[in-house]
This record gives sequence, structure tokens and C-alpha cells, in this order.
Amino acid sequence: MMLIALLVFSLVCGVVGGQLVEWLIGWRVKRGFQERYDALMRDFREGKELPPRKPTSPISIASNAEAVVRSDKRSANTLQMAWNDIARVTAFKRDLMTVDCVCMLLADADGHILEVDEEMAGWQELCEALPQRLPGAKPFHEWFMQVAFPAFATNGTDIFRRP
Repeated sequence: MMLIALLVFSLVCGVVGGQLVEWLIGWRVKRGFQERYDALMRDFREGKELPPRKPTSPISIASNAEAVVRSDKRSANTLQMAWNDIARVTAFKRDLMTVDCVCMLLADADGHILEVDEEMAGWQELCEALPQRLPGAKPFHEWFMQVAFPAFATNGTDIFRRP
């Protein structure tokens, strides 16, 4: 009888103890992410330069400045959309589990879409060029906070719509 009681006690302690350890580890990991996120946001608000992100396919403005160009590494294609063809620009966020990625869809009247994101080289240049090349497009400082917060929500925001 004593042996059975000891086994049951060990089993209960193992399960409860395991759950407690799992909870503590999860809490610490979440806290670590939250601390890094808070530090990045504090640096952003204070105007400090944020650490660079891993580069992905680049975005560029075509040499004749008539089109937005994106290299697609997966298919070795170059995707482009002429500024005059852009009918709508929408910014949104993708939830990547531990971080968000701000993205932008450029669409023409025929339904062709060019998707770009903040991890691509040339993102900042594109954001600066939008209001210059598309009259009526919202500048970056007007739409970014709407898209960025709250975290882990899509927050779709129209930046430009051709009348």
C-alpha cells in the first residue's frame, strides 16, 4: 500500500512539477521577447537606429524612374509595375509568430499585384517615393503607426487609391 501511495505521489509531483517548469519557461521566453520588443520600440521612439534586418529580395525604382521593380529570388524573375499603372496601395502587417512584418500591396486596375515588405532592401526609398510619384498618397509618417499598432493584428490601411 505504501508503495502505491509513493508511486501516486511521485506521479502527481512529476506532472505538477513538469507543468510548473513548462509554465516558468514559457513565461521567461515571453518576457524575453517582450523586453526586446519594448527596447526596440523605445529606441524607435527616441530616434535611435534600429539593428539591420536580414536582407531579402530588393525593391528598386527603375532607372527611368517609371516603375517599381522587385527581384524575385525564388523564380529568378524581375517583377515591376509602372507608377502610372498603380491604382491602389495598401499597407498591412503579417504576423510571423514572434514579430510582425509590415507589407505593402501595389495593385493595378487589371488586378495584378506586387507585394513588398519592410525586410527588403529599398523599402525606405519606396516609402519616400510613394507620395512624390503618386499624388495624394499618404506619407510614411501618416500611415505607419496605424499599421504597426496594435501588434499582431493585420491593420490594413489604404495609402493610395487612384480616383
